[in-house]
Amino acid sequence: MTQGNAVNMSGMGAITIWFFVPLTLALIGHVPPFLLGAFANLVAFTSVCLWWFYKGESLTGKFRMMPKAYLMGIFGFTLYNTLFVYAMKTGPLLEVSLLNFTWPAFLIVFSAFVQKMKPDAYALTGIVLCFTGAVFVFASRGALSFGSSHVQLLIGLLCGLIWGVYSTLLKRIPIRSDQVAVFFLTTGVTMLTLHLLFEPTIWPATVLSWGLLLVFAFSRMAYMMWNYAMKHGSARVVGSLSYFIPLVSTTLLATAGFARYSPYLALGAGLIITGCLTINFKAIAGNASLALRRMRA
Repeated sequence: MTQGNAVNMSGMGAITIWFFVPLTLALIGHVPPFLLGAFANLVAFTSVCLWWFYKGESLTGKFRMMPKAYLMGIFGFTLYNTLFVYAMKTGPLLEVSLLNFTWPAFLIVFSAFVQKMKPDAYALTGIVLCFTGAVFVFASRGALSFGSSHVQLLIGLLCGLIWGVYSTLLKRIPIRSDQVAVFFLTTGVTMLTLHLLFEPTIWPATVLSWGLLLVFAFSRMAYMMWNYAMKHGSARVVGSLSYFIPLVSTTLLATAGFARYSPYLALGAGLIITGCLTINFKAIAGNASLALRRMRA
């Protein structure tokens, strides 16, 4: 395996982990969201610290980053993960997950401004499909209001926006892949503070739930893998595969029984998933064609 393929495999590994994150959160049980996030991120940070100590690397050196790196890391990881876990655990799971997956549309929108990249017809069509799908997801919960589950839906959409912005700027941010673990710590401390202020302490009630909580904790490593792949691998190859995340994760949630049926929700889900795939249709088709030629060679 070449170095380039190994780097791309890191990104594909991150994508595979993210396939299962919504289902894992659904199965963990009634652990409060801020406690869940605090435990997961602090366990992940501790695990990476042990690896640094084992390799004889300087812990303080990992914290040496430019102020803009801290600002973007806190925005793109701490704020994103805090909002995502809160919305997923307190709101309608499938709907929040779907709205979070509008990030490819936001990615194209912000890339057009930052990189002065003109979206092609596929990208524009995909953006329209994603945002139209979001409207139907909101409509599936009745008239828009700031009560009921609509607040969590708005947070899910905000998560998509945050991750789209962060992903757009990722190559411009001087954060090494292992330094992403620093933001496990900032996220863990932030969510622990919120837990102590606003939540009761409820730990998992079964061995299975504890196991799933640890699985969620180690799923944090996917962000380090993603950072590494985006900075050193083929963003086109890895990025095109990421657009399958909403398709697979939504299928897993529906199969496990965590989806209610609603015509609006079904239509919204279909539009968002189709939009994600349409946005990067050329790259997906190109990668599939390349893989097929290699198989025939």
